[in-house]
Amino acid sequence: MPEFSALSVMTLVSDPVRAQKLFLMLRNMGFERFENALSLADAISRLSESTFDIIVADLDSDDQGALLLPETLRTNTTLPVLQRPRVLWWGEYSPAAARPRRSAWLGRNTVVNDREFARVGGVNLSALECHASLARSAGLQIEITRSGGPLGLHDALTALTRQHTVKADNCIDIESLTDEEVVRAVISGDGLYVEFQPQHDLQTRDIVGAEVLASWQHPTLGDIPSTQLLPVVRRLGLDLLLFGFMRNRVISVLNELRARRAEVPMAVGISSQAICTPEFVQRLTSSMHGANLSPGLLKIELTEDTHTVDDLTLSTVLNTLRACGFIVSLSGFGVRPAALERVARMPFDEIKIDASFVRGIESLVTCRGIVAAAIDLARLLDVGIVAEGIESEGCVTSLRRLGCRVGQGNALSARMSAHDFVKHVIDSRAN
Repeated sequence: MPEFSALSVMTLVSDPVRAQKLFLMLRNMGFERFENALSLADAISRLSESTFDIIVADLDSDDQGALLLPETLRTNTTLPVLQRPRVLWWGEYSPAAARPRRSAWLGRNTVVNDREFARVGGVNLSALECHASLARSAGLQIEITRSGGPLGLHDALTALTRQHTVKADNCIDIESLTDEEVVRAVISGDGLYVEFQPQHDLQTRDIVGAEVLASWQHPTLGDIPSTQLLPVVRRLGLDLLLFGFMRNRVISVLNELRARRAEVPMAVGISSQAICTPEFVQRLTSSMHGANLSPGLLKIELTEDTHTVDDLTLSTVLNTLRACGFIVSLSGFGVRPAALERVARMPFDEIKIDASFVRGIESLVTCRGIVAAAIDLARLLDVGIVAEGIESEGCVTSLRRLGCRVGQGNALSARMSAHDFVKHVIDSRAN
């Protein structure tokens, strides 16, 4: 049972009546530590004096404090990302409806239906989801809840409390790592390991590829995932060393699969600066030929979005890789500032739609439009496309209808060890 009493809650509610209603619910659920801030300034003041696990922000308040809260938390608090409170937007829900009106454009006697979007707290739900998505990208944990019914505040608080109970001991403070520790681990390989995220044909569910991700088993902090490890590695200029570690592991797995008469192309991420290192292509080609493996089994996935190298230099390397038989992929399409320009000017065999858009495909018109545009662009350019971050069967269905053939995510297969991945591939081929 969730330990509600262990968590502290701040409510951001300007209406005293709604605040009392919320306090009654919190008390009945078993929360013991909660207090109300009447304004955004009051909330920030309280955060500077005390620590809170959850903030419930009222979207029905007139001062728009709930909408301003994510940006204020990002800029006006000194808390590390992992210690920032989880935010629950709370408001009355109004369903979508068609609203007739007379059209001035088509003629005064013509009646058309305006789509009245669903709203929470008087705010367009689609716009609110976009705002929440941006806040999550900035490192904030935020959810939209209703006063009652499905997706209600009560259910959201219960879920958050369960997560806190399970994960409280597993939070990793990446800021406590020293540069020396990271350098030593990447050079020696001690504690580093790779995981494989299978990629599936969305029609047949066959495994058609995999993304390879590096993580680190730290002696005291535990598992440090690739999302936390890679930014540190990149800052220290260790990309090429980490890529070499991953390449060797991939070659080992490819050899094991070949021994069982199976072949699956695998994608390994690398930055543009590392890929343009002198003799990168020659060494990579030599490694694959030395293992008697086809270069087409290794995808080189460009993951970094800043222009750190000359475009002509990068284009030369990408073209050389393709000429040698390697597959060249661009990740983060739609979210990385340089991605669209690079697709227009650089040679790629594949583009990957960023998970932030794929996850919103069922609920956000904007995300669905961006995904559809990316799929159409890939078709026009005659390049492959992969959807990342598929978390539900509904998402799979939506992607299939839009024409996307390949995807990855927990709804299809979770990340797995090399041993489990090989077994998964062999078992799937047998069936």
